Amino acid sequence: MKKVLALHSVALMVALLTGCNETTSPTDPAGNSVSFSNLAVSPDSIYTVSSAFGRINGTLTGTSTITAYTFTVHGKNGVDASSMFEIDDSVVQKKVVDLNADANARIRGLFGVTRGKYYLILKATSDGKVSTDSVAFTVIQPTDLVTTTLVAGSNQSVEGSSIDLDEPAIYTAATSAANLTAIDLCYAHSTGANGIPAGDYLFSPDKAKSTGNNFTSGWTGTANATAFYKLQNFPGFDTVYTKADVAALWTEPTEPTPDALVASGDVFIAKTEQGAIAIIQITAQTPGGAGTITFKVAN
Repeated sequence: MKKVLALHSVALMVALLTGCNETTSPTDPAGNSVSFSNLAVSPDSIYTVSSAFGRINGTLTGTSTITAYTFTVHGKNGVDASSMFEIDDSVVQKKVVDLNADANARIRGLFGVTRGKYYLILKATSDGKVSTDSVAFTVIQPTDLVTTTLVAGSNQSVEGSSIDLDEPAIYTAATSAANLTAIDLCYAHSTGANGIPAGDYLFSPDKAKSTGNNFTSGWTGTANATAFYKLQNFPGFDTVYTKADVAALWTEPTEPTPDALVASGDVFIAKTEQGAIAIIQITAQTPGGAGTITFKVAN
């Protein structure tokens, strides 16, 4: 039996929220005519548009034949959210019903459903009495972004200073020359020489080369003049899910800044050598000439 209360489906993924079943209404105060076992929602083809169903698993056991069962979905505060979901199942009248094997029960989010926690509520009838159980699950927006965590080192660090955002990868002084055209950014410490105030910086590769950073000594070709800048008031990586979301944050600079001071928590956005837009979030930093940054890249 297919129940559809909205018109268009989207590729939202439905996943089981870690934890035990959570009951939102009393289970048959008259005497438990149906017992429930292992009620759960689990992912199934979650990235496939129009078939992003989650499986509804669990076993129903009645005191006699289970004559009916129905599903509804509630959001927070008990608000009925059933119209935002499609539930597909075949009602089977048996004393013991396996929701997956017997009923092929599935659920997916429809157009307009928002991310967050929901409750799947199941009511089953046996011997004329209705029993209720529920389980919590989450709706999570799918992503085509790849997020990678990397560590880059400053001038005197054993970690590489040259950052390839497309790969993504870090190149050391020994390997950077051979990968010069792929380098998008560099991390280095300035002592205050060459007109750069003292501090820890992200540089465009051409600026890193022109200021004489030691890891660029083997660079004989033209280094990239990568455009990048710091994002102000960025709410966090969990607010962007797609490449389109990231691209929407980008504004082409009229005068690209070739260097920017770096501190833990800073978020930068850059256009890579291959034309992709990447977000870089500094998650940890050890300052100084032998220091490092740990950062996440999403692109």
